[in-house]
Amino acid sequence: MTIFLHTGSPKAGSTTIQAFLKKNERALAEHGYFLPKFLGSLTHTKLAVYGRNNGNLPSRLDARLPGSDEEYQLFRSTLEQEFTETIDQDKNYIISTESLGLLLQVPAAKRTVAFLTSTGKDIKVIQYFRDPSEYLASVYSNSLRRGATDSDMRPQKENVSKRYNYLAICNQWASCIGDENVLARPLVRDRLVNGDLIDDFLTCLGLKSETFAGFKRIDTQLNKSLDYLVAGFLLEINRSGSDQNKEKVRKALNQLSSVISKREGILVPKETRDWLRDQVADDLALFNERFFGGKREWPFPPYREDNKRPITTPSKDEMLEIFCDILEKTNYKETDKKAVARKAAKIAAKNAAKAPPNGAVEAAPIEQVQKRRTLGRVIRKRLKRAYRRVVGTNANNPGAAGRTAK
Repeated sequence: MTIFLHTGSPKAGSTTIQAFLKKNERALAEHGYFLPKFLGSLTHTKLAVYGRNNGNLPSRLDARLPGSDEEYQLFRSTLEQEFTETIDQDKNYIISTESLGLLLQVPAAKRTVAFLTSTGKDIKVIQYFRDPSEYLASVYSNSLRRGATDSDMRPQKENVSKRYNYLAICNQWASCIGDENVLARPLVRDRLVNGDLIDDFLTCLGLKSETFAGFKRIDTQLNKSLDYLVAGFLLEINRSGSDQNKEKVRKALNQLSSVISKREGILVPKETRDWLRDQVADDLALFNERFFGGKREWPFPPYREDNKRPITTPSKDEMLEIFCDILEKTNYKETDKKAVARKAAKIAAKNAAKAPPNGAVEAAPIEQVQKRRTLGRVIRKRLKRAYRRVVGTNANNPGAAGRTAK
């Protein structure tokens, strides 16, 4: 029996794979593959916390770390005990966490493998890799979501080996479990099984193609990167207004940017692409030979420019178009089920108070409450302020224009 450790890479279909695993947990169990829920519900982040060295974790995991060294050791020993008690020797397990998809320190990789092999199971690491320039565009897209104000996409040199040296990333696992147990896969449609990420992942698990039809499919556009115009829009928002206002607007837009990103993608400037390629070309040629099973050459097809455009500061009309998209996409979307339920209960209580003795009580109008409690309503004022700040105080009212557009 085997533990399949899916480690990403970040921005290489991980969200899609994790959503698929969650949706098909029962179907996978019927084929003998199980998800260890004690490591996390959707992403198994506890394994990343266990494996990495204290103080060497992604910022999003810091809050999940124990405080002192003693608490850290207690966390590890508790997880080891739970792992030993839960894992069944006769079952295959799938673990997915992209937090282990970057270059770690060798002791962290060895610690993770030792933890997983403590039950005597074989380990196979599955990791998908994108063209470095495509990956860089996605990383920059995420940085805009977090408030970046710099239009220069070039990564810091110390991050190049951590993110883009795929040979070093695979080596850290191969040194522990051997090259044959590291399943490195190119995230290139023509090289995926049936041109599909999920079919390719199921094949890595050892499932036959005739079983694929029994699984529920999901949207493959989850966690989509920004398009060139929305990226420019967000860059202007980040550069304007108070920090508090910018944070509120970003949080709102993070929920919508993938939905409204419908134009061409972000074009990485040629000089940045050439610089990045020069940094990793030799290592990626060897990576292609060792882990992709190809020749000692660049492992990815030529960078496509036809479906991308440089990040552009939106004109007033384009800014208005983006705001209209936001309002149209959010006008009837419920964003807080608990708030809706509380509001509906209040309305029901008022109706009960007004009702005559032994009279019928009007039901709480849930649909009406849902319509009121929309993301568009919650963030509209914030967006209007940001809009006027970016395009000028005399700009058209985006809310009114959005209603007119409908």
